[in-house]
Amino acid sequence: MDLPPPVSQKSYVRILNNIKLASSVVADSSMKNAAKEEISATETNEICVSGDGTWKIRGHTSRISVYRVIGDITGKVIDVEVLSSY
Repeated sequence: MDLPPPVSQKSYVRILNNIKLASSVVADSSMKNAAKEEISATETNEICVSGDGTWKIRGHTSRISVYRVIGDITGKVIDVEVLSSY
């Protein structure tokens, strides 16, 4: 079998960093648009939201969690926060 050589660790990390940067830009843009939609739907700057969070493992010993804020009218994610105690 003529398989190409595997990607080096340095190249792999560089590719992952590029993906991380691009996905962060897209996520931020999407959440800003969702906030604008929520504001225009309520016709005021005072919006109603709900929040929800989750942990990597059960219980309160988890070191990683994610929390998100969701618009009441549009149901779109307005903000996300990843928390880590590492």
